[in-house]
Amino acid sequence: QQFLLKTSLLERLTAPLCDEVTGQSSSQTMLETLEGRNLFLVSLDSKRSWYRYHSLFADFLRKLLWCQNPDIPSVLRYRASRWYESHGFMAEAIEQALSCSDWKRVVQIAEPISERMIAQGHHVTLQRWLQALPAEVMQAHLHLSINYIWTLVHTGQIDACELTLQAVEMMCRNTGNERKRGEIFLIRSTLASSDGELDLALSFAQQAQEYISEHDIHQQVILNFVQARAYMLVGDVLHAQRHAKKVHILSETVGDYVGVIQAIRLLGDIEVLNGELYAAITCYQHGIQLPMNPSFGWIRAYFHFQLVNI
Repeated sequence: QQFLLKTSLLERLTAPLCDEVTGQSSSQTMLETLEGRNLFLVSLDSKRSWYRYHSLFADFLRKLLWCQNPDIPSVLRYRASRWYESHGFMAEAIEQALSCSDWKRVVQIAEPISERMIAQGHHVTLQRWLQALPAEVMQAHLHLSINYIWTLVHTGQIDACELTLQAVEMMCRNTGNERKRGEIFLIRSTLASSDGELDLALSFAQQAQEYISEHDIHQQVILNFVQARAYMLVGDVLHAQRHAKKVHILSETVGDYVGVIQAIRLLGDIEVLNGELYAAITCYQHGIQLPMNPSFGWIRAYFHFQLVNI
């Protein structure tokens, strides 16, 4: 019973994780026994390595555990989070830390991976995690606050983006963080470009360039993308193409999934603008073949739409 109660907090179960959470060393035997007795345990693979409880059974166990000892779930979730992190399951580690309101641990795990999550298109997940943090925690972590703004930009929440941006600008002034000022200008440039204020977008991009290091590849990707898009919209094909190619090269270098797709989209649009339709077809067809996060399905639709136009 104690095994069932303590492991009910886990969405998926495997013996080493259960050992860590329960403090026992016989979890594999226990899992096989539970499965053999049909105690609402479902095997998730042929090797009998991962299991899960039936969801209603798990809910019942969690309520019972909380009624018996309201303090123990936090301890168990901390152990689970620690195990997940040490085995590279960062999302699961954060989810467990959020469940027990361990904000320090959420920040500790999320901060180093937040930039990579944006680059790989996981904006909605990162946004959900950061929205769960108390305001005072976010205010104490400038890097996370800026990456939260990027999630708002990518999900089209412009009004919320402006309010948060003003607060972050105040934080930058108070801390004198020069590098972050460059990121603020980048966000301003992106927003101006989206509003069609192209001269303002290029002006902000030039200011951002003064603060962003050449070795900061992720920021260089965004900077060149903003410049490429703005130059394309004003009809400067040569500069647009040069910056778009740089976005593509840099994105592939660091595995920036979003940057690669956006670069191909831009390069195709620039070829159309330049009258090079066969080259544009090649770009769009290449884009269609790329593996895409479901949230970027609209870009695949865009590639098809542009092929129809051609």
